[in-house]
Amino acid sequence: MSTITSLLDFFEQSNIRCRIFDMGRRVVPLGKQAFGQFEQGKATYPYPLQNQAWLGLLCWPGDDTARHFIWFLRLPLDETGHVSYAARDDLLSRLAQMAESGLSGDDSEEVQQPLEENPYGFKPTEDRMAVFHAKALKALGLPPSKFYEHARDYFDGKTGFDQWAFVGMQGIADLAARVDEEDNAQCLAKAVPGLPEAPFEALAKCLENEPIPTVLSEAIAAHMNNELNKDAPNPTLLSLGLRALALAPAQGLRRELMQNILKSSLASDINILVAISGRSWEDLLDKDLRKLYLEALANNAEGQAVFNRVLVDLFFIDGMREPIMTSLRDPERSDTLASAIGKFFAALRQ
Repeated sequence: MSTITSLLDFFEQSNIRCRIFDMGRRVVPLGKQAFGQFEQGKATYPYPLQNQAWLGLLCWPGDDTARHFIWFLRLPLDETGHVSYAARDDLLSRLAQMAESGLSGDDSEEVQQPLEENPYGFKPTEDRMAVFHAKALKALGLPPSKFYEHARDYFDGKTGFDQWAFVGMQGIADLAARVDEEDNAQCLAKAVPGLPEAPFEALAKCLENEPIPTVLSEAIAAHMNNELNKDAPNPTLLSLGLRALALAPAQGLRRELMQNILKSSLASDINILVAISGRSWEDLLDKDLRKLYLEALANNAEGQAVFNRVLVDLFFIDGMREPIMTSLRDPERSDTLASAIGKFFAALRQ
């Protein structure tokens, strides 16, 4: 095997095919060209989280998808959001050592266990793992897990919504990953208004990774607006609704809901603010929505430290720094926001 210059190079030389997913802000596919540009330091990572790139790699030797395996890797980013060359080169060195030991795409048992003692490996949370597996099965053209049918029956109301404890997270993830198949969107749309909070939370954490059909988007938005109009609305439920709509093509519907929430008494709730910045940051490119958001962030219930962390997180996302800086310079900003901004830049200088 010749010199390994990138992860993609390693897989090619090992006769291993792969599909790459972001596992941080969302579980979504990354094109090989975009990932290659990032690996070479020619582009920033598109979905940075905690100053790292969180990756899920679905791999299989040759054309044998039945022997697929997965790797989860996290790569540190530098202060500009590009790959850390030191970390990248260290990872490639470790992979080269594996290759020198005789690893190839035919050594499926060996290749599945390279990260047990590797500092770049990580284990996703249960919901992220379930979503990844659901997407992997669909990407490989395989049927969903054995839990899919039971989850479908639950949301179809056949078992009663109080029977939530018997529904597996994997089944919900499978259903969400196939929300565009059969009449799954209609099934979920009908179920949403009557779901207890626990199954709605599990569903929202899966749907946030999918471009859900309009019929389901409308049902979730209507449910959230009904909640918002209650005498004592549940901020956790509203934050979950925002997450569920994160990738919905119905952008106007989602932004209208955000505006309604950010104009309400719940605007300072940290779960709502993080749901927006962590899952729907693109919506903050809208000037009016961004202004509402920054004012709410300055008044967040947990203080200056949260304001600082959220701004730093947003600054790392490609295309977000300049719009936010423009809003921070807005002469019409409130005194509260102006004070929070001053403290933010003072903390950066320390």
